[in-house]
Amino acid sequence: MKNWMRIVFKILKGLGIFSVVIVVLTAIGAYLLNTPAVQNYMMGKATGLLSEKLNTRVKVDSVSIDFWGYDVFLHGLTIEDQQHREMLDMDVLVADVDLWALLKKKVIVKSINIKGLNALLLKPSPDEPANYQFLIDSLAGSRDAGKHKQSRKMEIDISNVKLQDVRAQYNSSEFSLRQVTYKKRRKNRHAVEIEGLNVKTDNKKPRKNVGKPHRGFFDVGHLNMTADMKLEIDFLKKDSVRAVLEKCRLIDKTGGIDVSDLRTTVDFYHDSLFFKDIFLQQKSTVVEIADARMQLPNKKTGRRLSFSTGNISGRAYLKDISRAFSPPLKHFSLPLNFQARMRGSEDELSFSGVRVKTDDGRLTASGAGKVSQLRGKKKLGVHFNVSDLRVKGDMKERIINQFVVKKLMMGQVRKLGNLHAKGSFDVHWKRLDFQGWLHTAAGSLNFSLGIDNLHKYLTGSVKSDAFKLSQVVDLPKLGNLACQASFKIDISKSRTAKIRRTQGGKLPIGTVDAQIDDCSYGGVHIRNLRADIESDGAMATGNLMQLGKRRALYCSFSFTDTDNMRDMKITNPGIMFYKHKDKSGQEMTEEELLRMKAEKVAKKQAEKASERAARKEERARKASEKAERKEQKAAEKAARKAQKAAEKAERKARKAAEKAAKE
Repeated sequence: MKNWMRIVFKILKGLGIFSVVIVVLTAIGAYLLNTPAVQNYMMGKATGLLSEKLNTRVKVDSVSIDFWGYDVFLHGLTIEDQQHREMLDMDVLVADVDLWALLKKKVIVKSINIKGLNALLLKPSPDEPANYQFLIDSLAGSRDAGKHKQSRKMEIDISNVKLQDVRAQYNSSEFSLRQVTYKKRRKNRHAVEIEGLNVKTDNKKPRKNVGKPHRGFFDVGHLNMTADMKLEIDFLKKDSVRAVLEKCRLIDKTGGIDVSDLRTTVDFYHDSLFFKDIFLQQKSTVVEIADARMQLPNKKTGRRLSFSTGNISGRAYLKDISRAFSPPLKHFSLPLNFQARMRGSEDELSFSGVRVKTDDGRLTASGAGKVSQLRGKKKLGVHFNVSDLRVKGDMKERIINQFVVKKLMMGQVRKLGNLHAKGSFDVHWKRLDFQGWLHTAAGSLNFSLGIDNLHKYLTGSVKSDAFKLSQVVDLPKLGNLACQASFKIDISKSRTAKIRRTQGGKLPIGTVDAQIDDCSYGGVHIRNLRADIESDGAMATGNLMQLGKRRALYCSFSFTDTDNMRDMKITNPGIMFYKHKDKSGQEMTEEELLRMKAEKVAKKQAEKASERAARKEERARKASEKAERKEQKAAEKAARKAQKAAEKAERKARKAAEKAAKE
């Protein structure tokens, strides 16, 4: 978008130069002989010279000059491209020109007002030249020629310019401008005000968020951006500029962009931009940047784009960026105060000194991070180190409640109490990974979590030397655990919704495998305990096995509500004696012992399943017999009813016959 806007302004600059040439040539002729015939003759000469110079058609409908008011009126300027399409078209140009200064080779223009400018700019492919390239080449040629012909150089001084109703098309993108005003205040000081700038793009493809509800609406291929801005230029030279952006408003309602205020001071010096006091407000979110520096790229020297900032601070409401970038944040109204520093290039960004906190201080976080491979969709990576994260009181629940998601195990989250964490997270294509250390009111955990957004699973592992699980799940007889566990949870909305419709329930759907090295239950000390849990959303079932030297204790359990773990059901308790050697004399491994237990439990479960199936079959047989008897009774009843009806009809017919015989 920046490229074609730069091209548009180059075209406008060229158009202004050609307009001045036409005005100057016509004005000189009209001054010598102030008649319409001379004016039209000089206009024809001027357009003829430009047509020959550009090797295309340049047309002006009419020119008139008011010598009393020193106003020049230019109507209907048209420039065709080299395929004879109307590339530039202007309705009217009104210029207040000092005609006497023309004799001294000075063009002093007090004001220029251009209305109704249309441009058609085309570049079909990167290998084909643009239809406006010949105009840019001509301008470059004119400047080069001017270096060798100083005697023909003419001074141009323009004080005020106003453009109204500008429209341009660049391939499939549209650009329009209600009004832009330029005023020259004094030497090297200028003011520019833009009203109603509108940029539209349409790449003829569906929006990137079609079928992706978690993706925002912002899409550079589908923009409808409107802008108003006011710019003061304090210093202007060939290789240095100082400007103050006093106000800027950017709105794209569909894309979710609503920048109500943007202000900054910028200095340009030798291919570098220096920004100071940047202020940006997007809805309620405010960002302030003390200073920033940007080194512009240079293909000739091989210099690449780079930038750095001073302190960035602000107050963010994440819901303000939800429509544009992340719809799940649409209810995140909790204000976050932040500060950071940033630096980067075309390929990477890095953040340092990051600090985030809430107003009440119950959420604080600090860290640093890096984003790499910015130009590669599937290669883009984010790595962030969290040096300190603290969450106090009910802030955990407040943060979770900012999202529109099904709330599971909130009671357990509440019982974890204050949180203190350190670690890091990585974001790759369709993958998020978290690892670190977490301290809670129930103990400390080392954790490693992964979110697979391609297959929609949450996987990970946790480890603790002494975790008070009883405090979290309300099992008072359970002592501290020294354990490690791995898990896999289904986070697919479509799969879980299908299971919920058939199973119901409010448990997570997935599996857990744990190795408990040390724990106690009801005062009994237990070591080397294996546990596995499987949940279908409605019920979680699991198995426990504790291996001894000559025996294995085992049982099964089930529960339906994590808030009422005391109601857990214990089933299939048993004991299995074994030797360390199998029939062939080989030492039996722990896996083999577990397999033996699993086979034994499976056998019991199969027997129970067979019994249940037999009972079910017996119930079905009895129900069938009952239905058959009911059907037989219904048939007999219907037959009796039909017989009675026939007998009644017969008696009625006989009586009718007897009555008829008597008559």
